[in-house]
Amino acid sequence: MLIRNFHGTVQGVAGTQFEELRWDGEQVHHTALNPERPAIWSSVTLYTAEVISQRNQWFEQWLAGDPEFTVGSAVNFHKTAGTGNFQNDILMNRDDVVRTVSITSILRDPARHEYYYEDVINQQRHSGKIPLTRLT
Repeated sequence: MLIRNFHGTVQGVAGTQFEELRWDGEQVHHTALNPERPAIWSSVTLYTAEVISQRNQWFEQWLAGDPEFTVGSAVNFHKTAGTGNFQNDILMNRDDVVRTVSITSILRDPARHEYYYEDVINQQRHSGKIPLTRLT
């Protein structure tokens, strides 16, 4: 999962902070996240600490080479990042038992809201604009 907050706060919520709560099967880990910094999340139940670190490195390398954080670039990262090891690549497939089933990307900025959804298994794609209305 890729997370990017373009404005540092959630609209209408004062003092918003991004936090990660992660359960590793034995204890809860709490990490404050910088809302100005894109982040990636990998399940501790699916990946070892070493693989999570490697996935974080791929993400950091992608950010360093592609400063434009767009729907297209995020989806492309999701489809192509890794070493060719489908067990642990970002687009993961473990013998069709556990696998990435979809990719979703939502762009929300002051000028537009857009979405992209891809059903990886059935190879169906949907995208469009989300009306700019105030959420209450």
